[in-house]
Amino acid sequence: MELINDRQLELEKLRDLLENTPSAFRAKARTKLVDCFDCMEDYLGHLVSEYEESWISISTGSSRRALLDLSRLVDLTGPYKGSLFSRSFCKKFSRASFLIRKELIDESAT
Repeated sequence: MELINDRQLELEKLRDLLENTPSAFRAKARTKLVDCFDCMEDYLGHLVSEYEESWISISTGSSRRALLDLSRLVDLTGPYKGSLFSRSFCKKFSRASFLIRKELIDESAT
């Protein structure tokens, strides 16, 4: 979970970099990229928060709550098709990757 939290923080840094470096991408692409990064960061943030809120009771055995009760974790590790993970992270990641490549190729062609 620590690695996921680290990736969330990295997404936050990338989003901030995009917002603070307006010349790096055209405005329309930058807005779409920020949206993608926000969505991915939110997804990971909710996943980490859910885990952190339940970790003490799970690790100490003071609760009957099992890891399977963590809906975000179940979504992440369950079937991909139709999952929140596919919609809120993977598709946004693919979109961001496409936008970055497109911007870099368009810029190099001019």
